[in-house]
Amino acid sequence: MGLTAEILAFHGWGFDRNAWSVWPPYLASSWRLQAFDRGYYGKPYDPVFSDPNARKIIFTHSYGLHLCPQQQLESCDLLVVFSGFLHFHSETLRLQGKSRLILQRMQKQFALEPGAVMRRFMQRCYAPARYEDHLNREFDRDRLAEDLRLLGHSRMAAATLEKARRVIVLHGSEDRIVPSSQGRALFDTLQPQARYHEIEGAGHALPFSHPQQCWAILEPVLRLF
Repeated sequence: MGLTAEILAFHGWGFDRNAWSVWPPYLASSWRLQAFDRGYYGKPYDPVFSDPNARKIIFTHSYGLHLCPQQQLESCDLLVVFSGFLHFHSETLRLQGKSRLILQRMQKQFALEPGAVMRRFMQRCYAPARYEDHLNREFDRDRLAEDLRLLGHSRMAAATLEKARRVIVLHGSEDRIVPSSQGRALFDTLQPQARYHEIEGAGHALPFSHPQQCWAILEPVLRLF
């Protein structure tokens, strides 16, 4: 059997392409996953769809939705959004004020102690699951700082995502970075072609900490490709 689907996977802030290494064991040989890399820890990599006959699938995690090129989002057959958002700050004023304050503090602390900030961030991403520390390596401080700044201003146009044939939004019920209300708001905006699934006990690192639960939801859909 030839290639039936290409999957481009985009990680969020603070992660790299290796975060998606838990996914290939679940994929059939006819589904090829290519992982984007922003270049926080090494050389960046920008994957592209290469087979015109294969279905186009995009996985995005958190800020990765905003790092994915618009042309690819508009041309995909299936978009899977893990822990995602149209805008990092909630439209609810109370939650918006809180997230702005947290982000501002994080930016100031990052300028002084970037390594410590990233460890705390990763612990919060994986919580309530345990985080295994993989940050004992060099990172691009300037790129991380710039993307952290852009995070507070980036806004994804719903019209761009509406061009995808189908959208699946997955969110963890215990997400401490992006509340599940953000995922539900994204889903509400993209109906009727979107579906929403909330995974109990999962945090912000949902696709990496709970791949099996995510796969149970996605496999029936991917089998159609």
